[in-house]
This record gives sequence, C-alpha cells and structure tokens, in this order.
Amino acid sequence: MPHAPGYVAFGVVVGGLVGAGLGVAATDWGALATACWGSGATPSGARSAVGGVLGRGIGASAAGALAGLALAQLTLGAWAPRLRARWRPASARPLGRARAVAAGAVAAVATPWALAPLTGGDPGRVLLWAAPVGLALAAAGALPFVLAERAAARRAWRDRVTPDPPPKRDDDAPSPEAIAALRRAGVGGPDPDLVLLGGARSVGLTLAPDRAPRVVLHGAASHAAQAAARGVPVVVDVALVDALAATPSGDVAPSPTWPALRAAAIAVRSPS
Repeated sequence: MPHAPGYVAFGVVVGGLVGAGLGVAATDWGALATACWGSGATPSGARSAVGGVLGRGIGASAAGALAGLALAQLTLGAWAPRLRARWRPASARPLGRARAVAAGAVAAVATPWALAPLTGGDPGRVLLWAAPVGLALAAAGALPFVLAERAAARRAWRDRVTPDPPPKRDDDAPSPEAIAALRRAGVGGPDPDLVLLGGARSVGLTLAPDRAPRVVLHGAASHAAQAAARGVPVVVDVALVDALAATPSGDVAPSPTWPALRAAAIAVRSPS
C-alpha cells in the first residue's frame, strides 16, 4: 500500500469536519435554547439538551473521521492521471507540507474577504460562518499538495512493487545501435530483398515467405542504384515509399501495405 500520511490526514480531518457540520445541522437549536433559557427551564432539562447536542456533534465527527480515513485508504492506491511534471517523493514532500501550511495561512487571511458577500456585514452571520468558510478555504488550499504527495507515494510504491519490465523486442530485429546507425547513414544492416524508389527517397525491405515484411533501411535515391547494382530488385512506387516513410528501420511494415509489397515482389521476380 502506498504511504502518504498527509493525504490520509487530510481525509480524516475533512471527514471529521463534514461529520461535525452534519451533526450541528441536525441539532434543534430552538429546543436547546428553550430547554436552557426559556420559561420553565430546569437544570436537568438543560443538561439533557446539551448532552444531546454534544452526543450528535461528537458522534457525527467520529463517524465522519472514520469515513474519511476509510475513503483515503481506499483511494490511495486508486487510478490517477499521470502528469508529465513529476513530483519527486524524496525532495518534494517537505516542501509540499510547508506550502500546505502557507496555503492555510493565506486561507485564514482571505476568510474575512470571503465572508463579506456571504454575511452582508451582520455580526451574527459572521460568527456563524467564520469557521466553516475558513476551514473550507484551508482545505481547498491544501488539496493540491496532498494530491501531489499521493501521486508521489503511488509512483514510489508502483516502482517498488511492480517495476517496469524491459521492452520486448523481436529476436530477428536489429539492435537499437544498428537501427540508429541505419537512420543516420541510410546504409548497412541486413541486405534488402526489395527496394522501393519514390522521388529522392528509397526504402529497403526484407520479404521472407514465412515472416511479415520488415523495413531494413531508409535512404536516398542513390541507395536504390547501389542495391540494383548488387542485383536487388528495385520498384518505383511513390505511394508505398510515402506509406513506409514513418516506419523506423528494423520495424515490421504496416499491415495495409503487405498486399502491395507482395504484389511488387512477385511482379519483379516473375516479370512474365
């Protein structure tokens, strides 16, 4: 399981706050005020009403924190988009926590500004909404950093548990070094069975009967002349050269070109 304490703590805190908010919303404040300060109020009735409020608040907070913990653990190893800008676990976590604290401080400074349109300057509304708005701004400011910590933890865990396997390569394909040399020089490598010529470009292919056609070189028109001098069939086909231009040397030719390549090879070998 990935290890991201900041992300889990964020889930616990937000879950507890949401649970506390639900518990407060479920409280009958009119009945509480009547039981404590209304006519006929008794100490036992007030204690009972206050106990009910505290029970709802504490119980809802505990349930919300537990739900947040479970949800954070469930989503810790879940899918997430992989961004190109990687957040490195070793160096980024302390900086991310410091920025999260800074985001909370900025949220605290921004709370009075955010309260203005919500409360209209009423002191009672300000007292009522100050805590929820401040906590919501702090959570919104910390969210990007805990998500970055979660992404870093997932990458580190994935690399540790399921490291990327080496890329698979056809046993008959040239080595990466040979392919790079072919791309630079346009010559060398396996001898082609057929060379296609199109304008100033040429493409060499191997056409073994029991294997798919494979591109073995890209070159200039002069390479087609050199291949013809060695007895390699040369076919002028601009469309096929264009279709194979994006295929790297050493790779199998795209399957839509196979019928045309076979037909060209048969036509060259059997001109009658």
